[in-house]
Amino acid sequence: AVSSGADFTAFPCQGCTECGQVIAPYEQAKSDSFTTMPCGRCVGGQREDVCDRNREKCIARGYNLVDKSAWTAYEARDYVYVGGANEEMEQLGIQEADGTDVPKRFGFPLVFACQTEALGWYSSQVRDGIMGFSTARTSFVNQMVFQDKLKYPRFCMCFENRMMNGMDIRGSGVVTLGGYNPKILDAPLVFVQNIAKQ
Repeated sequence: AVSSGADFTAFPCQGCTECGQVIAPYEQAKSDSFTTMPCGRCVGGQREDVCDRNREKCIARGYNLVDKSAWTAYEARDYVYVGGANEEMEQLGIQEADGTDVPKRFGFPLVFACQTEALGWYSSQVRDGIMGFSTARTSFVNQMVFQDKLKYPRFCMCFENRMMNGMDIRGSGVVTLGGYNPKILDAPLVFVQNIAKQ
């Protein structure tokens, strides 16, 4: 799920026993660049309750005030690649980024929340996890801006509903990071401008 109200990108990591039916947990043991954020270097803040009891890991939490859904996690960092290196991959003869150095070369180190518990909607959604697109410095878009992967903290979400198998309506769409892609629009762009002072 993509949420403009979520400060963190969070998803179930391998070993999460309280995350509901997990489709595909993040397998941190398979990554040689995965690190747990140590207490004292917490991205989510330096409050008293931000570290675990042993003061080893940074704790992150998310919640939905409407239905009381919630998740608990620890902060971690790993390289993430969201696309955009298609020409370079084609020149190198690479079809898939998995198992290559593409994430490190064209991605960025994302601080995210490795979920250890998910309740309510977060444990029963169609896909696992939530991509945080709020204005917080921990959001996915702002982390890209801070690391010079995006020029502006902008994104565009275009949605489409499709009729599948008779009456079954499925939603799909495209997320464009850093602005919008006029090639995919079939109607005028509608936007909300953030006028809050930084």
